[in-house]
Amino acid sequence: MASSSATSLAKFSFPSNVNVANFVSIKFTHKNFLLWQTHMLGLIEARIFLSLLVALFLRQ
Repeated sequence: MASSSATSLAKFSFPSNVNVANFVSIKFTHKNFLLWQTHMLGLIEARIFLSLLVALFLRQ
């Protein structure tokens, strides 16, 4: 069961060629770091949460 779970999770891993600019519309500068950081953390948290939901769904 562990190997099938690992295989299922690997199928939904993050692609290495994702362009973050498609998801975060604010370009990073030294003046807007906090706003940019908020958007980036939101993206990261959403993607991690989504992958956890997919993993839990596949276990059932």
